[in-house]
Amino acid sequence: MAQKNTILERVSQQIANGSLFEIKMDGVAQEMGVSKKTLYKMFGSKKAMLDEALHFYLNKTVQRIEVAAKGRGSVKRRILQAEIIAFDALHGLFPHQWQFFDDKAKKNVTEEYIKKEKSWIN
Repeated sequence: MAQKNTILERVSQQIANGSLFEIKMDGVAQEMGVSKKTLYKMFGSKKAMLDEALHFYLNKTVQRIEVAAKGRGSVKRRILQAEIIAFDALHGLFPHQWQFFDDKAKKNVTEEYIKKEKSWIN
């Protein structure tokens, strides 16, 4: 059971890094020092392994949000921390889909900064 949890932890880290669609059984087996046969015995299929790892990843995200919500600081600060955790989790799952929003946010921040700079100069 400990070995399975270790594998789920590692695969969930790959998911968090935006590699969900790049995960291969060969790579997981090699990285974890087990055979593909062992992975298939543990999980049954690649889909089942990814489903469990995704469930593991989302449960950890929920736990982190709960800790932030119960943490110290103002309600506003705790909500912001929870939002950041949720955003990071979704960003890991769908990195390419979020690129548009990242680029737009950077552009908006840059434009806002330029406006402030101009207002300070004038």
